[in-house]
Amino acid sequence: MNDHVLLQIGKKIRTIRHANSRPIQDVADRAGVSKGLISKIENGRTVPSLPVLLGIIKALDTEIPVFFDGIEYIRYDGYRHKEAHEYE
Repeated sequence: MNDHVLLQIGKKIRTIRHANSRPIQDVADRAGVSKGLISKIENGRTVPSLPVLLGIIKALDTEIPVFFDGIEYIRYDGYRHKEAHEYE
């Protein structure tokens, strides 16, 4: 992955959620957050706090080390706004 670690986290949430056929609302309810927040995180429009991220990982029935497996740290070089058509 070439994306910044924060974008990789959102993509990883979506990947695990889709692999387990979990609707956004189910993950949101189990994590104690809104459906809109999950969507924003998955699309890289916001960054979850650590407690929220841990709650989402738990809601996905995933272990923390498993969640972070494959996520690469890429040096921070500033954030860049992405237009809607740039998202996968």
